[in-house]
Amino acid sequence: MTEQKIDKRVARTKTRLKEGLADLMTRKSIQEITVKELVEYVHINRSTFYLHYSDISNMLENVKRELIEEIAEVMESYPPEPFSEESVVFMKDVFFSLGSNRKLYRSLMGKNGDPSFVQQVEDLVGEKCLTGLKRQFPNEMNMLKYSYRFCLSGCVGLIRSWLQKDPEDSEKPEEMADMSFRLIMSVIRETHPRIRR
Repeated sequence: MTEQKIDKRVARTKTRLKEGLADLMTRKSIQEITVKELVEYVHINRSTFYLHYSDISNMLENVKRELIEEIAEVMESYPPEPFSEESVVFMKDVFFSLGSNRKLYRSLMGKNGDPSFVQQVEDLVGEKCLTGLKRQFPNEMNMLKYSYRFCLSGCVGLIRSWLQKDPEDSEKPEEMADMSFRLIMSVIRETHPRIRR
């Protein structure tokens, strides 16, 4: 068997495990999920699971790290300049990333999810956005940091609601990105007229 075929098989196995874990997390907390339950759910041998992960907690940490790295990769493609047309394109890419891993994000941000994951995502986005804000508006930061926190919390709530919907019935990533950008800009224009764009 060629290395390429092995890699594809490994990728398919990991995808099945991730989707299975996401499904189970919609029903119960991560502490209640066992390796036995997961492998039976996705019809994979227990020994195959242990080729990739040591236990469920280890698997979850790996999944979270991969998702964070993917978001970080998207963010690195754009300059840290808020309130520009690039912001809309950046948001579209973020929503496409969320949509392509919908099950995982939905489970991690749901009632049985992992609050630390949401915090990690917020910190990652915050670092980029606040860097851009400080550079562009150094004298406005005392008030801007509150507007930023308000917008970030709103975006997280908006993302959670979007992820809960059936993909067939939900808005497209680009529609969500446009909506998010408009909502953020309406807050900024209302609260910080001196930095309107």
